[in-house]
Amino acid sequence: MRTVFCFVATLAHGEAESSADFCWRVLAAVSRSFAVVIRELPPPLNEAVMLSYLLCRIADSFEDSSLRLAERRAQLLRLPLFLTRESKAEDFPVESVPGVYRELMSRPDAVFERYRGLDSAAQTAIHACVAEMCEGMSEWTGSTIETIEHQNRYCYYVAGVVGQLLTELFHIYGMVRRAVRDRLMQHAVPFGLALQKINILRDVRQDMHEGRCYWPEQLLLRHHTNREQLLIPGRSEPALAVIEELVQDVVPYCGRALRYIELLPAGQFRLRSFCAIPLFMATATARACRGNPDVVLADAPVKISRSEARHIVLRSRTMAWCNPYLRHWYGQDLKSLTNGAPQL
Repeated sequence: MRTVFCFVATLAHGEAESSADFCWRVLAAVSRSFAVVIRELPPPLNEAVMLSYLLCRIADSFEDSSLRLAERRAQLLRLPLFLTRESKAEDFPVESVPGVYRELMSRPDAVFERYRGLDSAAQTAIHACVAEMCEGMSEWTGSTIETIEHQNRYCYYVAGVVGQLLTELFHIYGMVRRAVRDRLMQHAVPFGLALQKINILRDVRQDMHEGRCYWPEQLLLRHHTNREQLLIPGRSEPALAVIEELVQDVVPYCGRALRYIELLPAGQFRLRSFCAIPLFMATATARACRGNPDVVLADAPVKISRSEARHIVLRSRTMAWCNPYLRHWYGQDLKSLTNGAPQL
């Protein structure tokens, strides 16, 4: 679902594009869906979250790059250093990263500059997240995901820590009280894992074409298949069995994500819709993947229709304040993911 966003800037009076304008614009290049969701947040929280996302995407670009393994790990481990010192990232290996990231990687100093202008507490929280993410990514880069436990650990580093960071930023910018933050933290990591696990489920074909596989090896072997056979037409039955296990594995994490949203203050409408949109996009995507051989056979990743996506955004914006409504909505999705088995 990654789309290269081409842009030719027309600047008045020959002025250079500001670092703020660059960051907001390039956001749409690295994630069009996130560029929409972040608009749900009020300033200045939205800028802090946007910059956090771009820093995570810089780390992701190193993980997905064509660099040798040792260099990928080295680039990941040095990234947090740029957040704590005034230095130029002139030697970032732009040509080695996937095309969708190249514009971002051509001007990383714009992101670092805006980061250094944030509230000091926000800087501290973001730095801690990026440092832990990069350390975990360097550990898992080039490694094989053997088990569900391995997948969980990988997802913690690339998504669970982000759930913790967002929760901390909600508190730093006055959106939730300390006591609420502490309760939210109990569900922040599972929320991140829910979204990442569904991405892994959906993106398997693209990931494998790029030399990666995050579906556990033991799970493939249990269903008498492997990476080489997974994408072969006519071998979809084992793949569908694996998909079913992955869907059932992610369901409890989605339930924890719902609980996270329910704990948010009812009056924080924009915060709630910011969280509800990705959750219900994810559960809808899981529904679309369940029992669908296109997950492993189609050239393009399975995704929900634009009309359904718009409907999710509208429902989230208008009704995310109401816990009974969210629980009913989630219950409808859950029935289609579990054949009606109670999971709430």
